[in-house]
Amino acid sequence: MCIAITFHNIRLIPIFLTLSILGVSFSVHASTAPVVPRTAKYEIRKGPAVVGHARIDFNRPRKKKKGTMQKVVIKASVDPLKNAALRIDVNSYTWIDSRLFPVRAKWNWSSFGTERSVSARYAKNLIDGTYKTTKRTFRMKTKRSQPIGDVVSFAAWLAGQTLSEGQVLKTTTYTGLKLYDVTLTVGAPTTLQLGTRTRKVLPIKAVAVRPGKTRNFRIWVDPETGSLARLSFSADYIGQLDMWLVRERR
Repeated sequence: MCIAITFHNIRLIPIFLTLSILGVSFSVHASTAPVVPRTAKYEIRKGPAVVGHARIDFNRPRKKKKGTMQKVVIKASVDPLKNAALRIDVNSYTWIDSRLFPVRAKWNWSSFGTERSVSARYAKNLIDGTYKTTKRTFRMKTKRSQPIGDVVSFAAWLAGQTLSEGQVLKTTTYTGLKLYDVTLTVGAPTTLQLGTRTRKVLPIKAVAVRPGKTRNFRIWVDPETGSLARLSFSADYIGQLDMWLVRERR
């Protein structure tokens, strides 16, 4: 997800989504990580008003039986209308492999007064995921001809791409309830004012499609670091939201 995709389908605000995978593991050097380890903090805005905050962590890699893996963690809290019934809290993670695709995921969040979760495993081009609320359980087990990503690992997958103007990228993204085919078109370099400094970025137009539904959103990425600098999307019941990078630490 892309990030905006999931919000619609499982009703959370960007940021998908800490537990550890069972088994013995040990840290390895950051240079072997699928994505350079970092922490990025964001403000979520509705117009000029700050309505929430988010954080994305690309943790240091770990050595597993299947090779080097990296944990991507997303945490967020959003209260767009100062209404407890619409508040959203997210604490979720996905482990990715050296190809930048997910291996195992666990997402937890509360939204619209309901606790929700997703547990998923990925093998080759297969997804086996279960979405749960207190009243509903939905399992998706399916296979595609190409690797399947998800809404948490999407940020790492994008950070690992070498982007250039005019480039078109495609991927498939699991949202917990649906699979979306996502096409991203990279635009001409521009600048963003992030706090007190200006940052050169590449704007990306993203289109996410599944049968019966199309979603559009915009992304701005720093081409040198792969950092997500801004995300703009429309969320149901809330309207237009923007996520702005305010701090990054490596």
